[in-house]
Amino acid sequence: METPPLKFPRRRTRVISVRVSEREFELLKIKSEAEGARSISDFARLALCGSACGVTDRVDQGIHRLGGDVQQLSAEVRRVAELLEASRAPERAPMSVPVRKTRGA
Repeated sequence: METPPLKFPRRRTRVISVRVSEREFELLKIKSEAEGARSISDFARLALCGSACGVTDRVDQGIHRLGGDVQQLSAEVRRVAELLEASRAPERAPMSVPVRKTRGA
């Protein structure tokens, strides 16, 4: 069962002002785009609030997705192992094929 992601309140009434250098601003811009944030403000909000702002939800979703992938891989490994066992089964059983004499022997 997936937990619905935490949402920010629609109406924000408080403002935090931070001065950054041009280089810091460019780094924030690059990182926010890489993380898929809608804006630098959203990226900063997520970075400052941490799990209270939904970071944990993204991690939980990733873990849930990885768990499904592991289950799928496990099923495939079992299937391959069964196919290998089935292909080896005739080798284990004693063969009762009559031996034919070849010409010239």
